[in-house]
Amino acid sequence: MSDFEMAVAVVLRHEGGFQRDPGDRGNWTGGAVGLGELRGTKFGISAASYPGEDIEGLTEERAREIYYKDFWCLGEADQGVRSGGDDGEDGATWSGD
Repeated sequence: MSDFEMAVAVVLRHEGGFQRDPGDRGNWTGGAVGLGELRGTKFGISAASYPGEDIEGLTEERAREIYYKDFWCLGEADQGVRSGGDDGEDGATWSGD
């Protein structure tokens, strides 16, 4: 298994499935509560960051493609995966900050 596959497996396991909490700004395509469309988050891929994606219909394969192209290949993963998000919530997030 490649380093990427090991890392993305941790992220997908911690990020979980689909949710569409209207109080979560990441679930809105405009990046703020009530701004744009309420499309949700799935596998850690949010409507705020990917407003053109069909979040509810997002496949694990497509999420892996996004993580690979937009994080791993850009060097954002050079520090690996860490537990806990920047907002203090549990879960794995791509490190690189």
